[in-house]
Amino acid sequence: MKVATIGVLGVLSARVFGFFLNLFVNGNSGAGNAAGFSGIGFLVVFLLQTLFLKSEKFTNLILFLESLGMSVFFFGRFSLAILSAWLLLLVFLWNAARGGKRELDNRLKISFFQIDKKTTYKAITALSIFISIVYASANGFSQTGISEKGLEAFLKPAEPLIQKFSISDFSFQMTVFQLADSIITQQAVEQLGAQ
Repeated sequence: MKVATIGVLGVLSARVFGFFLNLFVNGNSGAGNAAGFSGIGFLVVFLLQTLFLKSEKFTNLILFLESLGMSVFFFGRFSLAILSAWLLLLVFLWNAARGGKRELDNRLKISFFQIDKKTTYKAITALSIFISIVYASANGFSQTGISEKGLEAFLKPAEPLIQKFSISDFSFQMTVFQLADSIITQQAVEQLGAQ
């Protein structure tokens, strides 16, 4: 029961954060405080997930849903930048959760602050990168001095890492539908091969 509750709280807090961030990016300056507080709420729930969720598959599912929930408000103006922001958010959150789990598993005496340090710092980095890319994308790259070609050149070195660790045929040139098809196909192959 607590596992499902923490999972639902994580997805809800991510969606609330994404909602207020979207309002803020679209010019509603009053939503900035709400986005900040909901981001802190998400980080608290994220840390609790690291402490209490044991199943790696369930944790990965929750991370996917959280990153998707946070990003879904920006898919209306879909671009390479929004896709890369979502993927980077997912990868960094996964890395943060894995680092916290590793710290938790390797300690005989649980040190809350060490686990917090391994988890929260990386999650803050993930949120910061996500916010930066989404904000720059929403306001137009021409105003930020970053071109889409420049962003693509910056992100291109990450493509082999994503291919190695998660999606074997990943490319930043993929559409959302191609990406979803690739993920579903890969998961089906893995599940059928494991049985």
